[in-house]
Amino acid sequence: MKFRVVICAAAILAGLTSCNKDDLAPPVLPSTRMAVINASADVFNILQNGNRINGEASLYPGGAMGYTAVTAGEQNYQLKRMGSPDVALNMPMTLDTLNNYSFFVTGLSPEEVFLLNDKLVFDVDTVAKVRFVNASPEEINLDLMVRNIIDEEEEEEEEDTTIVTTRIDNVAFKTASAFTNAVTGNIEIKIFRNGTSNALLTDTISLQARQGYTIFAKGRLNQSGDRAFGHGVFIHQQ
Repeated sequence: MKFRVVICAAAILAGLTSCNKDDLAPPVLPSTRMAVINASADVFNILQNGNRINGEASLYPGGAMGYTAVTAGEQNYQLKRMGSPDVALNMPMTLDTLNNYSFFVTGLSPEEVFLLNDKLVFDVDTVAKVRFVNASPEEINLDLMVRNIIDEEEEEEEEDTTIVTTRIDNVAFKTASAFTNAVTGNIEIKIFRNGTSNALLTDTISLQARQGYTIFAKGRLNQSGDRAFGHGVFIHQQ
């Protein structure tokens, strides 16, 4: 009789131990935020440790994935072309929990991707923050000019109407300028080969106060379609 009691007690204890193990909450992994900008001519998906992180929509040329929570620390990332089960690029990257990051893809080889630390601080409430990223594999350094557009109505209504110009010079491939203050409203942007005065492209965009923007160059000169030289704008949602 005592023998049976010992066995029953042992069985109950084992059951409780098993339940306690099953009831343990999974470990909370440290996280950070990463954006992905497609400056290539490919359509792809991005995965972390084999798990897709860009949602249902693939990343098309010129498109981007906004800041998304990913596991921090050293993790493996994969790029797969849309519709293909094969990994086109596998690379380890280490992301810290205290930063936001932008991952630029200019092609699906290790030499054509790069990671940027997005150090964005607003110190003036009335301006936008702009940085310039050279994601064009042309192997030329580039300059960016940003200036406000003043129409005729503004000139008639305001006595002190000033054109404010911001220049960012000599940005090499796979590098970025620091974020700098820029005037808000309707803005003309021009991108130049470093040290020249003939713009490679000109466009108009709109900037808002207390908002961060990355203006990036992509593609190659004398190419067409998604491979052509152009630009994109990524808005840093806080």
